[in-house]
Amino acid sequence: MTTDDHQIRSKLQDKVVGIAGCGGLGSNCAVALARAGVGKLVIADFDKVELSNLNRQYYFADQVGISKVSALNDIIKRIDPSVIVEMHEVHLDDECIPGIFSDCDIIVEAFDKAEMKQMIIATVTDTMPGKFLVCGAGLAGSGAKQEVTA
Repeated sequence: MTTDDHQIRSKLQDKVVGIAGCGGLGSNCAVALARAGVGKLVIADFDKVELSNLNRQYYFADQVGISKVSALNDIIKRIDPSVIVEMHEVHLDDECIPGIFSDCDIIVEAFDKAEMKQMIIATVTDTMPGKFLVCGAGLAGSGAKQEVTA
């Protein structure tokens, strides 16, 4: 590791990052944050790993059928066993979000539905003043298919 890597890890080791949604964006963010040295991740999702997820989400074929939070916890522990992972297998809503993510320094919004994105933004803004929220802009699988020509 370089000196810069050590400096980054030393700043991140005491940080807590919440990830709302463990699909394409959330699973890849969690892995990147674990590799960067974040000390604790609070991950929340209600879904299970499906075969159709494997082309864009950070899961493996032997994890199909397992809850995404459990599968992601296993992956993170293989990357860095020192990362604390707090798992919540739950459908997130405006009532449970404040309790789940209250200790987080930053919350990553990683939903693929516009109404869920709106809900977490409103919830964090209204009930968690001063909390940082990082939002994703893409919507998985939406929009018209375009043919790519070479």
